[in-house]
Amino acid sequence: MLGVDLLKRSDVKNAEGLDHLDTLSWLSRRFGAPIAPRTPSPLKPYPQFDTHSYKETVGHSQSYWATDQFTRLKQECGMENWSVQLQPESDETLTDLSEIPFNDETTSTEREAYKVDKYGRPVVTFDPETCLHGGLFAARVLTRLNAIRLLGYEPEEELSAKDRALHIIAGISFGGHGFALLPVADKLGEYLPKTKGKASLSAAEIKSHLIFNTCLSLACLNRTPEHIIASYGCVISPATRKAIKLTCEQLEEFEPEIKILKLRLTEMRRRAHLISMQNLTGTG
Repeated sequence: MLGVDLLKRSDVKNAEGLDHLDTLSWLSRRFGAPIAPRTPSPLKPYPQFDTHSYKETVGHSQSYWATDQFTRLKQECGMENWSVQLQPESDETLTDLSEIPFNDETTSTEREAYKVDKYGRPVVTFDPETCLHGGLFAARVLTRLNAIRLLGYEPEEELSAKDRALHIIAGISFGGHGFALLPVADKLGEYLPKTKGKASLSAAEIKSHLIFNTCLSLACLNRTPEHIIASYGCVISPATRKAIKLTCEQLEEFEPEIKILKLRLTEMRRRAHLISMQNLTGTG
């Protein structure tokens, strides 16, 4: 069960909430509506990343398992058509194209490079050891995928490592994995942008922002707090349900901005439907 220990109020400051709204707005303009977390069902069990890892008894190689999981995660977060590849960190054929500022360090050796393969395709690298521990592989892959998705997002103000970490959390929630990553929030900080080698966000802060961004995305999809809890109640703890209610109350303070986002998403869906109908009837 997805539990979370929170205070009696949301830990997300209103200024951070506005920043999350800006990030969601940019993501929606570029990639369409946010993806709702998968609704648990007997046929499609909810992903439990904290217990999901490679076991030698599965009957195929660790490399096959990693590739299969990577493909699934790309599909779930709406990046199945992106040419992002997966390679182990030890692959010496990869090239450093540019640097994603994953640390506030001054020396380039302490910054994580944005790697590409020989065809120029972006690559997510991973340590095979992460496949053996529940949640580490998913945390690594989803933070890197969303760092790549957000490469074009550069607000006017200078961004700190914490700012970029919050943007990646917003991207993860936009892609529908906000609730699924709650059980591994304590591991997620290792793969988010760091400040002088240390985590920019505590596990509690990561949980709060995952919940905030997921509820924000669902609010833009016209989901009420009651609908959210009813849909995901079987995989979240009572504490998380309470946190969702508190977060949705906080979101009422952003109702004008959320209303604009809803109108934009409605117009995008209308245009997409119109284009689809024109393509079917040949009246473009």
